[in-house]
Amino acid sequence: MGSDPSPDVRWLRNAELLDDSYYITPQGFSRNELLLSSLKRTDLMSSLTCQVSNSNPSAPVTSTVVIDTNHEYYPVNYYSN
Repeated sequence: MGSDPSPDVRWLRNAELLDDSYYITPQGFSRNELLLSSLKRTDLMSSLTCQVSNSNPSAPVTSTVVIDTNHEYYPVNYYSN
């Protein structure tokens, strides 16, 4: 997202700060990519919200997704011989 001044980008999980890092692209846009590499059963139905704001007094721009799956959860046990 681009603006002047550059916006701050934050990710929240269930309203708690998850990540507030971002970088400015050569085109002047703020960018953040959130990677969830290992989801657990406790992540099911969690809300992830991307929140973008700057020093402008208007409300932040937000977008929210909910983690869901169509597959039943099966625990995996690893055994070594």
